[in-house]
Amino acid sequence: MKISKFSIFVDGYPEAHESLVFNTRTHALVKISSRFKDILEKLEEANYQELLPYEDKLIHLHKMGIVVLDEADDHERFERFIDRKKYGVDTKDFTVTLLTTYSCNFACTYCFEETTRGSGQKMTKETADIVMAWIKKRVKRYQVKQCTINYYGGEPLLNQPIMEYVSSHMQEWCYSQGVQFRVNIQTNGALFTPEFIDKHMQWGLESARISLDGTKEVHDKQRPMRGTGGGTFDVVMKNLIPAVDKIKMSIAAGYDKSDTQGIVDLMDYLDSVGVLKKLDKFLYSPVHPTLGPKDHPEKLEGVSCMSNYETDNLLSTSTAIKKAMEERGLSSKSGLSTSMCPLTREAGSPTIDTNGLIFKCNSMLGHPDLAVGDVREDEYNKKQQEFMAMEPFRDCDDDCAYKPLCNTGCRLFGFFKHGDFSAKSCTREYMDKFVPGAIKKEYELRMAAKQTSVQPA
Repeated sequence: MKISKFSIFVDGYPEAHESLVFNTRTHALVKISSRFKDILEKLEEANYQELLPYEDKLIHLHKMGIVVLDEADDHERFERFIDRKKYGVDTKDFTVTLLTTYSCNFACTYCFEETTRGSGQKMTKETADIVMAWIKKRVKRYQVKQCTINYYGGEPLLNQPIMEYVSSHMQEWCYSQGVQFRVNIQTNGALFTPEFIDKHMQWGLESARISLDGTKEVHDKQRPMRGTGGGTFDVVMKNLIPAVDKIKMSIAAGYDKSDTQGIVDLMDYLDSVGVLKKLDKFLYSPVHPTLGPKDHPEKLEGVSCMSNYETDNLLSTSTAIKKAMEERGLSSKSGLSTSMCPLTREAGSPTIDTNGLIFKCNSMLGHPDLAVGDVREDEYNKKQQEFMAMEPFRDCDDDCAYKPLCNTGCRLFGFFKHGDFSAKSCTREYMDKFVPGAIKKEYELRMAAKQTSVQPA
C-alpha cells in the first residue's frame, strides 16, 4: 500500500499534533494524528505484521481513495474518474442555456460581444420549436429527473415572447413525462420587474442572477444604458429589492486590477437596503479577456485582463473578498470543486444560440466555427469530437495532485495563453498556495454542517 498521489496533507491543523488529509479525486477528508501520519508515510516499507493493528483503518482509507494498493491502482482509479466525467450523464438535471437574443439594452464598457455577436438577432418561434424538440430528445435519452432552462443573452428579456413560449410549452411537456421543470434567468435586471417575475413564476421561474459592478457611481459608469448613456443602477435596484422576496436571487460582481473595494462597497450598500442577507448567492470573479471578432478569435480582446489571473493577484483578491463576505454574515465555499471543461464533456450542459447552433462554452458564442452542433441535427459535429479528444492533463507533471480538481485549467485560457484550445493552462503555482487554506475551510464547513467523515486515528 501507499498514499495516493492525489492525497494532500495539511499538518498542524486543527490541533498542532493533528493533520487533515484531502483526496482531490474522491473529495474524502479525514483528520489523523501525527503518529498515524508517520505510519501512512512508511506504508510502502511496512510489513503485514506492522500494519495489522491498523487494518480496519487502512481498508476504510482505501475505499476513500486516500491510500491505494500501488501506482497501478492509483492510475486505474484516476482513469475511471476521467471517463465518468467525460462520458457520464447527470440524470438529476439537464440544464440548457438558451439565447433568446444577441441584442442588449446595456452598453457595458468592458463588453466585447459587439464584435462577435451582432446586435439584432432574436430567436423565432420556428427555431424555438426545433430547439424544444432537440431538448426533449435529450431529456428522454438521458432519462433525467429535471430539465432546467437557463435564459441568457445579450439581454434575454428583450425577447420575452419567446421566453413565455418556450417556458410554457416545456413545462407542460416535462410534467406530462414526469420530469420536473425549472427556469433560471441571467439578466442585467433593467426589465426584471415584479410583474415579469409574477408572470413567469407560473412557468417555472425559480431563480435569477443579476450583474452589478459596484455601487451606483461605478455601476453607472461601466454599465450605461445603450443609446442614451444614462445610468442603470437605480432601475436595477428598483427591481432587485422586491425580487429577493419572490425567488432565489444571486448577484454577480466583477473586479479588475485587484481592486476589490467596489465589491465590498456593494455588499455594504446591499446590506443597507435589506437585500444582502436575502440573496441566494453573492458571486464574484475577475474580468477576463474574450475571443476576438468573428472569424478571428485569435485577435483577443481585453488582453490586459490576464493580469487579473496572476497567482498573487488572484489569491489576494479572492481571500480579501471571502473575508469581507464572512464579516458580513455571508457564507462562502471552500472552492474545492472538481472542474472539467464543458468542451471535453460529452453530455455537458449545452448552450443554444438564436439560430439553433450548439456551443459548449458561452465565451464561444458568436463564433459559428466553434459550434459543436446544430439543433436540426441529432448528433454533434466534428468540432465536438475535436474538443472531446483534448486531454491536456496528460502533459501535466505525474506527481501533480491537482489534476482531478482542475484538469489543467480552462480550455479558453489555454487558447488565451498559447493560441491552442488543447494546450494546458497550468495553475499549479496558484493551487499550491490556495489549496491548504481551502482544505481547512472545507473541514470547518463539514464540521459545522455535521456532515464530515472526520475520523480521528
